[in-house]
Amino acid sequence: MVLCAGEEYYRFDCNTEHQLTVVEFDAASLVATLPEVHDSIAVRISGQTPGSRIFQSFLSALWIEANQSMGQGMARVQAAVVVELLRACLADTAVSNFTAADPVLQRVRDVIADRIDEFALGPAMVASDAGIPLRTLQAAAARCGTTIGQMITEYRLTRGASMLRADPRKSVIDIALECGFSDPSYFARRFAQRFGMSPRSYRLAH
Repeated sequence: MVLCAGEEYYRFDCNTEHQLTVVEFDAASLVATLPEVHDSIAVRISGQTPGSRIFQSFLSALWIEANQSMGQGMARVQAAVVVELLRACLADTAVSNFTAADPVLQRVRDVIADRIDEFALGPAMVASDAGIPLRTLQAAAARCGTTIGQMITEYRLTRGASMLRADPRKSVIDIALECGFSDPSYFARRFAQRFGMSPRSYRLAH
């Protein structure tokens, strides 16, 4: 599965016969719901993860119902389900699931861990510290269905979750800053998107 930007041109090279399903999203609405979607443009998302398999099955079911009348209320519900299933697909590309066996990406993870509290940490900085060309890192990440930006964000969020569980006295603001989020409100939004609840609710639940 691949997310594409409508204003760009793409070529798909396939060496087997298959059917291509195209789903169009309103870009503004999608970004408002899933700000992290920009990190996944033109990156292959594995079709073998639980999230992507469920997503494919749901799309197939919608296709079967395409000729049936569906009220506006039901259409809104189905559209919301599609977005949430897409969110699950993006979560399935989390760094911990795909990069452990890749020595290049393991080096990336080490650099991220060392500099996770730096607000300016980005792909170029990671490449410089790792001593590996940025294009090489990007290619390695793409083979695993992720991006360097996604790896950084995922590490920040999972570290934040760990800190919330480990130290109930530390404020959410302090945790956000220590995880490299200069804006605690943005941390809270991204955390809720990743874990399905606010940082405070997550702490209470764990």
